[in-house]
Amino acid sequence: MFTGIIEDIGEVLEIKKVGDKVFYISTKINYQKLKIGSSISCNGICLTIIKKGKKNTKNWFAISASRETLSKSNLNIVEIGSLLNLETSLKVGNELSGHLVFGHIDGTIKVLSIKKEKGSDAWLLIEK
Repeated sequence: MFTGIIEDIGEVLEIKKVGDKVFYISTKINYQKLKIGSSISCNGICLTIIKKGKKNTKNWFAISASRETLSKSNLNIVEIGSLLNLETSLKVGNELSGHLVFGHIDGTIKVLSIKKEKGSDAWLLIEK
C-alpha cells in the first residue's frame, strides 16, 4: 500500500535479463528503509526489493519484473539512465499525506489526446 507521494527519483543503473528483467536502481532513500522482500513503488508499480547495496555514496536496490508486469506497465520501455518515481511502502501508523494506492496494474490504456484547461489540471481523454 502506498500514498502516491513520490519520495525520490531513482536512476536505472543496469538491466539484466535473467528469465525476468532485473532492474538496478540508484536512490537517495535511506538505506535502512530498503529491506529485501519489501514492496517499493517504481513509477506507480508495486514491486519487491530483491537485492540492495551501496556503491560509493549511492544506495541502490534491485527489483524483478515478470513478462506480465512488463506487458502491463511502462517498465517495458525503461532503459539504463531512465528516471523512475520511487516510494517506499506505507507502514501502519504513518501519516496519509496522499491517497491509498495499491500499485497493482490491471491493464493498459492508450492516450488519445490531452486537453489543457486554463487554470486547471490537464484532463486525459483515453481509450481502453
